[in-house]
Amino acid sequence: MTTMEKYNNDGYLIVKSVIENDTINKIVDELYEKHPENKNQNRIADAWKQIDIIGYLAFNKKIMNILTYLYNRKPFPFQTLNFYLGTEQKLHSDQIHFCSEPVNLMCGVWIALEDVSMDSGPLIYYPGSHKLPFYTMQRLKISPGNYIEYENKIQQKINKSGIVPEYGTIKKGDIIIWHANLIHGGSKRNDINLTRKSLVIHYFFENCKYWTPVLSEPNNIIYRNPSDFVDKKFSLPALGDKNNDAINAKTYKNKYPDLQSLTDEQAIEHYYKYGIYENREFY
Repeated sequence: MTTMEKYNNDGYLIVKSVIENDTINKIVDELYEKHPENKNQNRIADAWKQIDIIGYLAFNKKIMNILTYLYNRKPFPFQTLNFYLGTEQKLHSDQIHFCSEPVNLMCGVWIALEDVSMDSGPLIYYPGSHKLPFYTMQRLKISPGNYIEYENKIQQKINKSGIVPEYGTIKKGDIIIWHANLIHGGSKRNDINLTRKSLVIHYFFENCKYWTPVLSEPNNIIYRNPSDFVDKKFSLPALGDKNNDAINAKTYKNKYPDLQSLTDEQAIEHYYKYGIYENREFY
């Protein structure tokens, strides 16, 4: 099974050791150690507007390349969310909040800023649930904005589906990529003393229209303005950026004897097609 096949089948993909510890430590220091009051917030939206290193991380070349491979279209980040504790958030699909025309050209990337255990309330997700219908408010016969009723009905749909959940017990620096329509939430925190520091980045893809289904009606679509999404300065290469595919392709080939006959271009293609799924290291 290729990376693409696994993603299309399951609706999510775990990629190990994507983000360097140094970057993570700087984010935690800037967001929480220098501002301990942030530890009391359930979530911090769009911290990249104050902390540049989060903005640059949203354009991390490795993440952008994986998303480009999976969707065959150029991604761009439009929102960041930081969490200090497990959210215990009820089940939902992100597509009810962030939708595209054509549909499904949106995804989430969940980054572990520390090791995540079952006791700290990891992400819970339902493999294959992205293949269920897109449950808009109208399809569920709910008035726009009635989000509590939406959550209740999504829970009912999952209960009837028989899909067995999985949990994001991943390591610091690992990421989970999930499909716009994947049903997910936050599991129970068994130990209230444990943190679950994490960062979520939501991505749209270019050349679409973008709208908010939870607030929309068929005759009143609430569209989103792409010019409001992101400060373009973050898309520029950062000084000291190590994510240079041309250089790292050689390292990748040298690390694995079965790949040494590949050209650099073939090695890059191999990584994004197979290496991610096989947990090979590119850098």
